[in-house]
Amino acid sequence: MAQKILVTGKKILSFLFFIITDFISFLLIYIIALNLKNWGRAIFPQLLEAKFSPEFLFFFFIWLIEFLAAGLYTKRRTAGEEAKSIILAHTRSSVILLAISYLLKMLQISRGIVIIIFVLGSPLFLTGRVIIKFILYKLGIWGKEVLFIGLKPFPESFIKKIGENFFIGYRSPSFIKIENPIFLEDIVEKFQNRKNFDVIINSYGMKKEDIISLLENIGKFGDSIMLLPDISGIATTGEIFVFSDVPLLNINLNLAKPWNISIKNSIEWVLSIVILLIILPLLLLISLLILLFDGRPVIFSQERLGKYGRRFNLYKFRTMYNDADEKLNEYLQKNESAREEWNRFMKLKGFDPRVTKIGRFLRKWSLDELPQIFNVLKGEMNLIGPRPYLPREIERMGIYKDVILRVKPGITGLWQVSGRNSLGFDERLKLDEFYVRNWSLWLDFVILLKSPFVVLRGKEAY
Repeated sequence: MAQKILVTGKKILSFLFFIITDFISFLLIYIIALNLKNWGRAIFPQLLEAKFSPEFLFFFFIWLIEFLAAGLYTKRRTAGEEAKSIILAHTRSSVILLAISYLLKMLQISRGIVIIIFVLGSPLFLTGRVIIKFILYKLGIWGKEVLFIGLKPFPESFIKKIGENFFIGYRSPSFIKIENPIFLEDIVEKFQNRKNFDVIINSYGMKKEDIISLLENIGKFGDSIMLLPDISGIATTGEIFVFSDVPLLNINLNLAKPWNISIKNSIEWVLSIVILLIILPLLLLISLLILLFDGRPVIFSQERLGKYGRRFNLYKFRTMYNDADEKLNEYLQKNESAREEWNRFMKLKGFDPRVTKIGRFLRKWSLDELPQIFNVLKGEMNLIGPRPYLPREIERMGIYKDVILRVKPGITGLWQVSGRNSLGFDERLKLDEFYVRNWSLWLDFVILLKSPFVVLRGKEAY
């Protein structure tokens, strides 16, 4: 009984803290909007008055209803999914408020303020949500146990990432192995004394009848049940369509559709021009440093596989000595562990004898890849896409090559923000296939947003 009260109390506290945080975020947005509209004349003396003004409370009420309807106070989502939900709910609220301002002009709602709120809202709401979830997670208020069950274990990296993700708030992830045949009584017994937990079932190798029985019996105890379907080798989120009471899973290949390709290419070409103008001084500075300390050539080009397997020269700043191959062979002959690492990753995580001092710095912060912006402008690459594979890797790509090579490679991608070079070759292939099949502008936006933070951490780059 005491445990149930504690669990309920934490849920209520989390719910209230999320609302309070959104109230504070919206108050800040509103004050900034007032001051921008009045060019600073309304500044902070109105801070205390604003939160009690009928206009502000009316505005916040609309946002609160939309956020409640979007499940932003109750559902657990990844940061990317939550950001998407916040942006959509915030956009709907802004549209509703603009519509009201036109229809009910007697309310004297300033459309200028509404537009400013719309522009500023999403980033401030997102920032507030990240901060409060981190604090509540550390205090032990925002958190829930998650149990993995199945005939076969989940990948350790998957369980570890879920356990480390404060935004979702799952704690103490553990795996319960079930035997075949499944004895439901034994499984149910393990759940009877647990409170406030979610379950993720790996359905690989299970019979349909066993899956249904598990869902029915565990559903009595768990709050939420997620099913990992047995669609081995198919990297897709999949959309489910119900036709004549029969559920059908749609397997996508989004980035192979001409309309999607046109939209992506147009947006990225414009972005590339803007990025080039911003980084041009940095490109010139790095070129000068390489020229002064390491000599010519400044740019290194390497043959890679492009769209449909066409070969192109990928540009990078030169980070290696001119006699790099000789240095590598000599080093690998003397170092067995480095040789094994090279055979697995085709890269060296630690010391690499081929890399210059300036090259180490450039690689750590991924600055050596900046010249690839010219590959994008030439139409050979995208800003975001699959990894640009080497011609010698085409055989290792196996069944994945037909999907991955349907599109242009990218400077950054899903593989880059999901572990960079710490991922094995097969893991990169799966992520690249997933990206091609499930591409969306939103996915590109999330990858583009995450990429600078991954680079700034300077981890897993070599």
